Amino acid sequence: MRHIPKTETAAYGIDIGKKVFHVVALDGTGTPIQKLKFGRDTLLAFFAKAPASLVGMEACPGSQWLARKLIEIGHDARIIPGRFVKAYVKSNKTDTVDAAAIAEAVTRPTMRFVQVRTQEQVDLQALHRIRDKMIRNRTGLMNQARAFCLEYGLAMRVGASGFRTDIRRHLDAPDNDLTAAMRLLLRDLLDDLDHLEKRIGAPKFISKTAKQLISFMPKCRKCDNTGGVRPVLAGSGRRRGRVAPGWFCSGRGSCACPRGQCVSGCGRGDRARCGGSPRAPSPSAACA
Repeated sequence: MRHIPKTETAAYGIDIGKKVFHVVALDGTGTPIQKLKFGRDTLLAFFAKAPASLVGMEACPGSQWLARKLIEIGHDARIIPGRFVKAYVKSNKTDTVDAAAIAEAVTRPTMRFVQVRTQEQVDLQALHRIRDKMIRNRTGLMNQARAFCLEYGLAMRVGASGFRTDIRRHLDAPDNDLTAAMRLLLRDLLDDLDHLEKRIGAPKFISKTAKQLISFMPKCRKCDNTGGVRPVLAGSGRRRGRVAPGWFCSGRGSCACPRGQCVSGCGRGDRARCGGSPRAPSPSAACA
């Protein structure tokens, strides 16, 4: 390996890419002493030979994996939200400049960091995100079918149960204004909707997966042993209709929104995005 770590290095900043990683090393005074570029196969080999140091990286896909690997080697890996790094970017934005900004940001005493998650926490978060996406897709299909029917003067009741009853009644009625082509399109949408509902309502698969994941998390396991709490709810941080306070940026957000959306004015959107913030652990992280 042609790049040799310097023993006087106090902190590293890594700009993560798909295949190429840019690294900037700082000494104890904060002066850059090395600017390096690695491939995915040589990055960990470099840090395995480097003395234990503070290593910073921006929160992005792949940062959790890299942080876990660096911690296993013996480094103090920290993940920084991207909006906190932006203030340290100097001149024109390049990969090396970004790495230098990350290295400077990670040394700040008041910097806020994202929690490094375990593999089980990442799996559990992915399970809930995939299920939430399927629910959003189901709602979108219903709204699209409602809009198509309104173009033919056919309204439907509010709610999923009312939609299922009314859409089939409209399709079976020969005396309304629906054309043959529109009836065919609506039946295709219903087929897609039925497929989504089968996946969303597959309690055996989802509960089994959630049960396996929360077995590694003591707090989630405690919720799962509570009566009336299913594994999916135990893993999401909900308990008897309430939401874990750690999901929110403030107590006001926790009290004001029982549905799990952060309304504290942090601007981070839904609970999964808010969970990535340094002050509010994610649903899966809250169960660690």
